[in-house]
Amino acid sequence: ISQPKKMQKKDELIEACKKGKIEEVEKLIEEGWNINVKDEVFWTPLVASSFFKQITIVKKLLSQQGIEVNSTHTGGQTCFFQ
Repeated sequence: ISQPKKMQKKDELIEACKKGKIEEVEKLIEEGWNINVKDEVFWTPLVASSFFKQITIVKKLLSQQGIEVNSTHTGGQTCFFQ
């Protein structure tokens, strides 16, 4: 069963954030994909990039208008967890 295209893109954005793929993240943002999208465990691109210490991507996301910094994942933590 294939996922809908929007689901694939959501996963693609979060995966790119986890892996530090700044060019891909910038491309997806430029294409208008939701920077506050959540995956199945409620991770956002900002939470994912923060957790994996992808500082360049964290800075890029924080510079975006409308970024939600207080969004929590299933563990109840935000992107500012330790």
